[in-house]
Amino acid sequence: MSLAENSTILSYSTVAVVSTGAYAEHFIKALLQCKSFTKVRAVTRTPSDADCDAEKRNRIVELRALGADIHEYTENTVTAFQRAFDGIEVVVSAVGVSAVMTQIEMIDGAIAAGVKWFLPSEFGVSHYTSKYLPFKGPLDHMVDVQQYLEQKAKPKGLAYTIVYT
Repeated sequence: MSLAENSTILSYSTVAVVSTGAYAEHFIKALLQCKSFTKVRAVTRTPSDADCDAEKRNRIVELRALGADIHEYTENTVTAFQRAFDGIEVVVSAVGVSAVMTQIEMIDGAIAAGVKWFLPSEFGVSHYTSKYLPFKGPLDHMVDVQQYLEQKAKPKGLAYTIVYT
């Protein structure tokens, strides 16, 4: 099913993708090409000389030129994510494994901003059905995020979808 054929997502007009890395870049470009959204926002940490290579800076410039609204933040705080998600209905997190726990602040920021639907960065293994349970290491945090969504987001009206690929 193509994005344009999915009536649920098309009932929303604003979307933010957190991260500008490899996965996120493809998501943002696809959402921009869809032309069904009035706003596609790329939410990314402010590049600094210490932690950012030219490739990331070039990606940000390219995404802006394609029409993405770029929102940069410096700290992983609820307030920073609330600002980033102001006016946004759908948030897609595409952060890497090392940043998975920042999704807790993202979720709280999304709730505070009135986001309607949240898709956490899960693009990998089905944590609840794997024969390798319980996970140890970085994947533990993905389960923590899912549990947080169930306990915190659902009661506050934030819908969410876990995507396993």
